[in-house]
Amino acid sequence: MAQKDTLLEHIQAHPLTRVGDLYAAGFTRMAVRRAIERGDLVKLARGIVGAPEASAAVDLPELLACMTTGGVLGCGTAAARHSLTNALPTTVDIIVPHAVVRPRLDFKDRQVRIFRTRDARALTLGVQSETQFGVELRVTSPARTVVDLWRTMKKGSEQHVWEAVHRYLDEGGSAQELRDLAEAFGIRDPVDLFLAARSTSTWNM
Repeated sequence: MAQKDTLLEHIQAHPLTRVGDLYAAGFTRMAVRRAIERGDLVKLARGIVGAPEASAAVDLPELLACMTTGGVLGCGTAAARHSLTNALPTTVDIIVPHAVVRPRLDFKDRQVRIFRTRDARALTLGVQSETQFGVELRVTSPARTVVDLWRTMKKGSEQHVWEAVHRYLDEGGSAQELRDLAEAFGIRDPVDLFLAARSTSTWNM
């Protein structure tokens, strides 16, 4: 079988891939370059190529951020994905191990914003996973997203946090799950106070 055909099969199985992985799989630099010239592969970022259909993916910025860092989408990006906010995301927010550096990704309308952590639980606890184009896309769950927004809240961003927590609860989110995650990440007391105040308010009336 010609290397062109073998490469096409590889692309079908791995629609998003690192150029280095193609070389490691035995494909020559010339074969990869010709695939790009033919349009079988598209350059997506430094050292990353993909099939044409993958290059048009709505979630391409998030996929590339996860692929290059091994991190978890969170905060504003996760809030938008879970419909916890009306705000349009201006960044790709991703939680990464402390040693990971900011990836060299350049998107036309969004920058990658990394949140470094030394706590291994931050990369696993309350995290959901799905696979798109052969890439694992990990995202904080709705409850975890609320907790993270609360933990990283800055002056002037309070309204986005309250919007997220109310939406989470109004859509049937588990208050107990919220409490459990809040306790795990050290903010159980303020969350308990908020939930108690909400239960006696007229918010849902």
